[in-house]
Amino acid sequence: MPSCSNCHSLKGAPRRRPPGQARDEFDRAILAACEDPYGATEPYGIDDAVTRSLAVAQTVAVLLISQAPRTSGRILHHAPHTRG
Repeated sequence: MPSCSNCHSLKGAPRRRPPGQARDEFDRAILAACEDPYGATEPYGIDDAVTRSLAVAQTVAVLLISQAPRTSGRILHHAPHTRG
């Protein structure tokens, strides 16, 4: 039976990490993607070298990779993800 608190769980399923831990994990992954975009990400759909996915234990993000450096960035959607 589902239950809700800071961590969601299903009976018999492992509990998810608290939001702070998931956020820290995502922060480390996005920083790694900034350093090595193609090594830290995977193609999203067709490998066009632009649209890439970044998946960690609790989060998945779709990124647009650009060769030109940017001075700012924006996360449009950040959703929990569980690999299964």
